[in-house]
Amino acid sequence: MFTRNRAAGAAGAALILFALAACADPAVDTSTRTDEGEIAEAGTVGVYKLQVGDCVNDPSMLEVSDETTEIAQMSAVPCSDLHTGEVVLADAEYFATAEDSYPGEEVIASRSTEACVTALGEYTATVYEDSNFDVMPIYPIAEGWSTDRGLTCVGVVLSENTWLPIESTGSIKAA
Repeated sequence: MFTRNRAAGAAGAALILFALAACADPAVDTSTRTDEGEIAEAGTVGVYKLQVGDCVNDPSMLEVSDETTEIAQMSAVPCSDLHTGEVVLADAEYFATAEDSYPGEEVIASRSTEACVTALGEYTATVYEDSNFDVMPIYPIAEGWSTDRGLTCVGVVLSENTWLPIESTGSIKAA
């Protein structure tokens, strides 16, 4: 099981939590990729198959909530299309050397957010607190800890007026 948690970023936005759905395949990838690995045609991509630089379109990223929702797959689109986020870190084994027993969602959320903020800063060449970006970590929860140890971080663009996530086109990666 995974959860996705949008960090309380530059604007102190509320959290969005997602858990990996048991019924969907987190290793699916129905998108079409170029030889360089970029999404050429939209498709469904499981959280285990997301790659750094993938642009994803999940309307729930535009919502502000502290509810937990299950997720295993996202719609991946070419970055030239409107999208709600971009993968800035994808590591299927991030927590592989962590404790045998689940250390608790608060601990995992804190570690995930810290790693995602660092990854976002490196990816965008910005200082997180001064930027118009936020991150949504996708991390394991207790129910899946025995098999799920990955971390995926999705960067989102925030409106400069409302500090809420917005759809964007193009990449947020620094040149």
